[in-house]
Amino acid sequence: MAFASWNKSVDVNSPITHEEERANPSKSVAKTFGYMAIGIAITAVVAMGLGLLFGNLIGKAEISGGFNGPAVAYLWILIISFILLFIDSFVIAGFAATGRVSIWIPYIIYAALMGVFISAFLVLGIDFRTMGMAFGIAALSYGGMFLIGYFSKINLNPLGLVALGFLFMLILFGGMLGLTFAITGTLAIFDIVFSSIVLLLFLIVAAVDAYNIRKIITYGDGNKNVCLYCAYVMYSDFIMIFIRVLILLLAVSRRN
Repeated sequence: MAFASWNKSVDVNSPITHEEERANPSKSVAKTFGYMAIGIAITAVVAMGLGLLFGNLIGKAEISGGFNGPAVAYLWILIISFILLFIDSFVIAGFAATGRVSIWIPYIIYAALMGVFISAFLVLGIDFRTMGMAFGIAALSYGGMFLIGYFSKINLNPLGLVALGFLFMLILFGGMLGLTFAITGTLAIFDIVFSSIVLLLFLIVAAVDAYNIRKIITYGDGNKNVCLYCAYVMYSDFIMIFIRVLILLLAVSRRN
């Protein structure tokens, strides 16, 4: 998960400041959303293609009763893609900070690798109706929080730090709490409550990122990666929200 920040001090009176962004930030926001949409489209294509491919191959191997080579191959693909996804996030941050190299290629790679990760939901048998419902809810939720954060008149960064702190604690202690609920036979309730809280924290982070993105776009320096970096942050926030909504829908369906 990315967090919107720009590690350079910005002088708004500097001649290298982006005059276009300062004069017409709404145009830059529209451009940023366009870049974000490209990333989401790449992720969707990779997720659907890989999910349908390996879902079909693994299913046929199980029916034949032989060694499920496709399942092993897909597991290795997931592991490798997760490692590369982690490395690529640092590459994007490094390129964005220097501004000497465009982050288009690592951004596209990041979106494709995220598609590999999301394809696991399709391989596990999640139907397209549930995926579409999760996408719609995530889009509406993210859009609302983005507007709240972008037009906020107060500094939201302290709220973001609190949300990230709670998120870290939930991840740290979530396993132990889940084990406790599993022993008591109420794991489904835990899944719903846990997923709801995590989703709320991600929504808060999305609003804080939107608040910072407005400042980055409006007063960003001459770095050519400004809009694309903001798109990467927005994309990451949206994907995290989408995944949590999807997990929440699955938890609710299991409970019912």
